[in-house]
Amino acid sequence: MSDNIFHKSDTASSLKGQKGRFGLRFVPFAITSTRLCVIPFLVLSLANGLSLVADLLFLIAISSDFADGYLARRLRVSSDFGAIFDATVDFLFIGGMFLHFTLTGIYPLWAFLLVIFMFV
Repeated sequence: MSDNIFHKSDTASSLKGQKGRFGLRFVPFAITSTRLCVIPFLVLSLANGLSLVADLLFLIAISSDFADGYLARRLRVSSDFGAIFDATVDFLFIGGMFLHFTLTGIYPLWAFLLVIFMFV
């Protein structure tokens, strides 16, 4: 196994000659990073009873999860790091939602622990 977590296709030299592709290669990463930043606001919205805001942030997060993977494959810029980062953000997103629902009594503790252990 290589120490380099990036595929060969992730190097700048492999993207030379592909018009406009180099600038777009960071778009999936930016989308995943944005989803990571949305998580605390989503949990706070739920905690403060801002249902409409929470619903919109949830839709943004779910849509971005689809979009980043699709764009990474479409632009051929997927990497091991991107896959791990995306899975980590998914874990934080789902874990954050279940933690909130557990703390507010919507779900029992065992459901939260089941979800957490499914990801580990």
